[in-house]
Amino acid sequence: METKLPYKWPFAPDILKRQYDALPPQHLLAFQSQFFDKMGPNMELRLFGNVGYMTTDPKNIEALLSTRFDGMAPAGRYQNLKVLDEHVNDLVTNLSSSSGIVDLQPAFFRFTLATTASTHLRLGDEDRDIFANSFDYASLICAICLRLADFHWAYTPSKFTKACGIANEYANHFVKQALKDKEDNEAQAASGRYAFILDLYEELKDPALVRDQLVNVLIVGRDTTACLLSWTL
Repeated sequence: METKLPYKWPFAPDILKRQYDALPPQHLLAFQSQFFDKMGPNMELRLFGNVGYMTTDPKNIEALLSTRFDGMAPAGRYQNLKVLDEHVNDLVTNLSSSSGIVDLQPAFFRFTLATTASTHLRLGDEDRDIFANSFDYASLICAICLRLADFHWAYTPSKFTKACGIANEYANHFVKQALKDKEDNEAQAASGRYAFILDLYEELKDPALVRDQLVNVLIVGRDTTACLLSWTL
C-alpha cells in the first residue's frame, strides 16, 4: 500500500498521542476522517514498528464483512423488543432538549450500551449505570493498549483492573442466573428470559467462555452500532 499515514517522530508516538487525546471525548472518528479526506480511502499505519491498515473503501469493507468466521457464537434471538422503548425515548428526549451543535456520538454510545445491556443482561437503572461507567472506562483503556501493541503492559492503571472486574462480575452473575433459571424451570421458559446466554451455553458448554462472549457482544453492540449511527447521520 503506497499511501502511509504521516507522522513526525520515530515510531509514530505523535500519532498515538493525538489518538489518545481524541479517545476520551469520543472524537476518534473525526480525527481519522481528516486523513481519509486528504489521502484517500486506504492507508498504511506504522506504530512502534507494527503495521496496520485503515480503510473506508466499500469493497475492502465488504471483503472483511463477508469473510467466514468459523467458530463464531450463535447470534441469539431478541425475545422482547419492548425493552428498547425506554432507551429510544430517553435518546429522543435528550436530543430534543439540546440546543446548538450537538455531538451525537456520545449519545449514541450511551443508547447502544443501554439497549444491549438491557436485552442481554436485564440490568436495572442503578446497575446499568455502574456497569456502563466501568465498561466505558475499560473500553477506553483497551483502545489505548491496542495502539501500544507489544508495549500494552506499560499502561495498566489500577482503575482499569477494577473496571474490568466489575464488568466481568456482572456478566458472570447473569450467566449463573440464566443457568440456574434453566435448571429450576423448564428450558423453554428460561430461554424466553435468557435466550442469548443459553444459546451460547449450548454451543460452548463453559460458563467462563459464555461470559467472555457476552462481554464481546456488548462491545460490538455498543461500539459498532453507535459508530454506524454517527457515520450515517
